[in-house]
Amino acid sequence: MGVRWPATITLALTAWAMEVVIGVALGLFAGLRQGRLFDRTVLAGTISPRASRCSCWASRCS
Repeated sequence: MGVRWPATITLALTAWAMEVVIGVALGLFAGLRQGRLFDRTVLAGTISPRASRCSCWASRCS
């Protein structure tokens, strides 16, 4: 169990760092192109996974 923790933490921090870099970059580009197709695509891509996760969790709770 002790050997797995460093690998798990490294994987989690790497995934978080990638998410921050990609998220900030997409947010900046979408902000520069407000109202255009790229902005709407980024918006849909960020809202859709959240909506599906919430509905999945809600179905498990009931």
